Amino acid sequence: TNYFQLNNNLLSPINSTYDFAIGGSSTTSAQFAITGVATDAPVATLAGSTNNGISIDANNSTIQSLNNNTLTLGGNTTGFLVLDSGTGLITLNDSTNINGATNITGNTNVTGNVDISGTLTSGTGDAFRVSASGDIDTTGTASIGGALTLFTNPNIQSTANQTLTIGGSTTGNIVVDSN
Repeated sequence: TNYFQLNNNLLSPINSTYDFAIGGSSTTSAQFAITGVATDAPVATLAGSTNNGISIDANNSTIQSLNNNTLTLGGNTTGFLVLDSGTGLITLNDSTNINGATNITGNTNVTGNVDISGTLTSGTGDAFRVSASGDIDTTGTASIGGALTLFTNPNIQSTANQTLTIGGSTTGNIVVDSN
């Protein structure tokens, strides 16, 4: 019995609605399988050793590892990895750890808290910096539109023995109150 046909250098089953498997006699035991052909919901599965494998589901546009294993895109010979949804939005649904430098061009909108372990810098030459201990430094001008409250041994000082100026041409009264 001939189960395959060869047309234009393409080997395919005689019945084009059959599932296809290599390395096993069922879709669950096969090392490679294409299933869901008859229902127009094709899924390609490539199994590795026990508890490993990857599934490509064309009907749901998903690529996933099997058995809750880690899915890694890229390796030590991979060039740039580009995620481009074509719609202007990429969503990360779970907590995300980024190891290494992250360069962001454009706006970043955050809803919720941003926790940073290390130093947050902004601008050329660290123009604005928040250290891991909470110190805020700027090499430019800092403007505060509201009250400024300092806690626990507060200091206001200049650096490198430079003049500290309080007030300017648009400053109203300066009040020092110990209450």
